[in-house]
Amino acid sequence: MNIGRKIIKIGLVVYTIFACIGISGMQLGLWISIIGLLILVLSKEKIFFYTNNKTKKIFLFCLIFIIWNFLVTIFGIEPKRGILKLIEFVGPIFFIFAVINVQENIDSKFFKQIIFLIILFCVLESIYGTLQYFTGIDFTHKIKIPNYRIRGTMGYYNSLGGVLGMMVPFIYGNFIFTNKEKLKEKQFFLISFILSVIALILTFTRGAWMGAILGVLVITIYKFGWKGLFFIIVLPILIIFNPVRNRIKDTQNDPQGGRKNIWVWSLEMIKESPILGYGFNSFQKLLSKKDIYYGEAHFHSHNVYLNTFVESGLIGILLLLTIMFLIIIYILQLVQENKIPIVFGILGVVIDFYLHGLVDNVLWGETMYMFWFFIGILFLLSKEKVVKL
Repeated sequence: MNIGRKIIKIGLVVYTIFACIGISGMQLGLWISIIGLLILVLSKEKIFFYTNNKTKKIFLFCLIFIIWNFLVTIFGIEPKRGILKLIEFVGPIFFIFAVINVQENIDSKFFKQIIFLIILFCVLESIYGTLQYFTGIDFTHKIKIPNYRIRGTMGYYNSLGGVLGMMVPFIYGNFIFTNKEKLKEKQFFLISFILSVIALILTFTRGAWMGAILGVLVITIYKFGWKGLFFIIVLPILIIFNPVRNRIKDTQNDPQGGRKNIWVWSLEMIKESPILGYGFNSFQKLLSKKDIYYGEAHFHSHNVYLNTFVESGLIGILLLLTIMFLIIIYILQLVQENKIPIVFGILGVVIDFYLHGLVDNVLWGETMYMFWFFIGILFLLSKEKVVKL
């Protein structure tokens, strides 16, 4: 095996270990993978950017989206900072190329191992976070804060909530569609699902709650038909827990305006420059003109669609929506063609990501890394090449 591919493998292993633990480890895994890709290029090995015509369309629209953002940022209000942020944004997309270039022929055993790793460390993080909530134990942060919301080893509650919101339906999809004959695997997925759900609840990240619930619901309907709607009946049980009930009330009260004000201001920004937007990383500067307090506290609009519209304009948001549409259509086609657990897991991941994006900028930080990693796995699941995990 080419040394470049070996390095890519190391990078992917590092990422899967840190995917639910911390951004520094995620970045390390990404850069190791990129180094491996560069070695492949220098050694004149064949590099794959897509696996079939459907993934080719997704790749091309991603490329156009990046080019468009580069152009509007150069002529935007924050060109220097914007280009640096754009580079940070583009980085995790290389996970797609890392995943599909591990070997020209898919190494099923390797991918089975990294899927196991990402779930295992998700569970360990969930256990640690749950202990934080009930005991106040926190070995990973110098500054101690009240344990009314858990953050595990992450720097922020919503960071942990974001990745757990994606992992919960992923694990659930693997659990539901794994054959009964594979009892140990099914037990592992079930235990992992329960522990990660508990931790997700304790992050009190409402957007991740919504996304994970919808992801799990859709997977349940695929498995059990419309009988799966009975899943909704169990949800009110969560309201008996006072912290959960209070968090839901916060959504209704919203005493300081919060995201509602930010969304209103975002719409005003869009009206002022609807076609071209203001360039990448411009939102915080624009918001500061509306309100100094909010400008200092928020660097995005807490809505990935509004944020993209503000910074990339009408063309930018149309490109993003096209990419998202192509991805979900491709997944749905794979669901019909290949009844394998990981396809349904990724379906849950994408559903959570899209819905959570209504209340947060998920195309940034930890959630963005995880999204593109799973899209890389998705690229492997072409009709010609199916990973049987």
